Amino acid sequence: MTEQQGAAGEQVEYLIRFQNTGTAAADRVLITDTLSADLDLATFEFIAASHASSWFYREGALHFLFDPIFLPDSTSDEPGSHGWISFRINTRSGLLPGASIPNQANIYFDFNEPVITAPCLLAVEVPQHMTSQDAAFGMSVHPVPASDILFLRHGGEFNGAHYTLLDVGGRIVSSGTLMSNETPLDLVRCTPGIYQIRVIGQERTALVRFVVE
Repeated sequence: MTEQQGAAGEQVEYLIRFQNTGTAAADRVLITDTLSADLDLATFEFIAASHASSWFYREGALHFLFDPIFLPDSTSDEPGSHGWISFRINTRSGLLPGASIPNQANIYFDFNEPVITAPCLLAVEVPQHMTSQDAAFGMSVHPVPASDILFLRHGGEFNGAHYTLLDVGGRIVSSGTLMSNETPLDLVRCTPGIYQIRVIGQERTALVRFVVE
């Protein structure tokens, strides 16, 4: 989504596909989808499904039930072994650049363990003017965007300075001390989005923004 769409809220459509790759027909298929808090449940709209189905919301998740479905297995009828469900829903307004909305579904064939879909990630674009460097103090980070580890580099004047890693809402993710001109920071606890590092030296404070993807 663009920055403007994130701020205003945007209607998005989801399509969940499934296939019976077992060795016998499936009598029943249940799909559960736990919605992110950044999706507005009040705007949910069922679109269509490949087979007769019903849906309901319970314990924080959408449930789509095909019962009965009599879905053939892929070995005996490959074209007939597929199914799908689609719906639309609005994102919550006020999403900031770098915010992301994950979504993942669990698909139960009869009463077997669920097949979990690959995660879908809807993200708000980061404006080009978002900087990853505090040019005034020669402080920078790399790589950008980051994933697991970020390196914070400076000219040496911040050795021994205290740093704080903050998320886009200003909450502290981690903190520590810069012990060298290039300090690695662990981002394992960071979900995709915009973050900032605040470094407080003896005579000055620097602020660096970056994106985790």
